[in-house]
Amino acid sequence: MNEHFIVYFKLFNVDKEVSVCQLSYWCIVALILILLVACGEKKEKKLYPCPPVFLLKDAHSLTRYISDQTKDITNIVSLIKITDFKGFCDYNKNRTKVNFTLDIFFKVVRGPRAFKKSVAFEYFIAIPKFYPLPLAKKKFLLKTSFTTSQTIKTLRDSVKISFPIKHVPQIKDYSIFLGLQLTPHELKGILQKNSFKSQIGNL
Repeated sequence: MNEHFIVYFKLFNVDKEVSVCQLSYWCIVALILILLVACGEKKEKKLYPCPPVFLLKDAHSLTRYISDQTKDITNIVSLIKITDFKGFCDYNKNRTKVNFTLDIFFKVVRGPRAFKKSVAFEYFIAIPKFYPLPLAKKKFLLKTSFTTSQTIKTLRDSVKISFPIKHVPQIKDYSIFLGLQLTPHELKGILQKNSFKSQIGNL
């Protein structure tokens, strides 16, 4: 065999005598493997954005009193506040449905007029895009118990919601709003308070 057509290289830590044809074969195999890896990288699952979630400023905290007529610190029954939230979502195969998981964190305080050892309240998740359908708003009830000496608790609630969508690029149209459920009287009080602040600001 003509020595000009012999190439030496190390394969699996063993010295091998390989012809140019054999070397070309291995080069082709290596090239195919590289191309396969490259193609595999291109087939990574595409990530799609989740609908944005907003915490309503006027519904993220709530103070409840023993009487609506005596709103001072000594008549507080409970204070509830949404302190944080986080979530993630995925889509079905055709991207026509969103599955959303949302974790909400609360701080609950027993006031001096809390004669019961438990506090109950509601919060809601709203998607205005679906109004007036029932899917536009869902309410969730939470109840927590306190020990005799306990006045503050932190809670975490996890909910899963699913809803249809038409186009992923318009996902912002499906914005999600989160807040505490207020009674009509509580809502009226907040609106009056905001109106008063607005008037003071314009003076």
